[in-house]
Amino acid sequence: MSSEEPALNMRMIPVKEAYPAGTLPQFEVIITNASQQPVRFCRYRLDYRLKAAMVVDGGKGGQDFELQPFVSQTWEPLNSSKDIVILGPGEQLRHRLTFKDDPIFGFLRRAKQPPVIPASNAVDGFPAGKYSFNTALSNQVGLYVGKDGVFDHRLEGRKVPDQWPGIEGCYLKLFETTTEVVFR
Repeated sequence: MSSEEPALNMRMIPVKEAYPAGTLPQFEVIITNASQQPVRFCRYRLDYRLKAAMVVDGGKGGQDFELQPFVSQTWEPLNSSKDIVILGPGEQLRHRLTFKDDPIFGFLRRAKQPPVIPASNAVDGFPAGKYSFNTALSNQVGLYVGKDGVFDHRLEGRKVPDQWPGIEGCYLKLFETTTEVVFR
């Protein structure tokens, strides 16, 4: 058995080289075991976790955005056979992130939002320009438990594995990725 620390890397690749202004991007997220030993990974609510952590930097003079939920969620039981995977050395887990017609999330401008943000404030697409999209995964999972149709900042967090017995030994370190997308 190797004494090397387990390591996962994450990349987020735009599905298209550039997107038309006024549209939303799609990404292929690739999580890779970068160590020489198997790594246990918890993919519980992976799509939700990736989206809930997403922020967008519009660059100097640009607009900044964040992805926020507008539909209250409930905690689903952890399903060890579905939610826990073992990635061998070099093995990848791929996940497609889509935002168009997402029933839960919407992108919001980060500036000048009211305390309770209506879903109608979500943008349908990004203005022309270059944006940096960033997301992260950690051992924290925060679900929106507020009122449907708005984002009122009511989140309920849980920490893996403290509140989910049976997944000890999963990779718990924070890892993140950033990629640039051009809208024309």
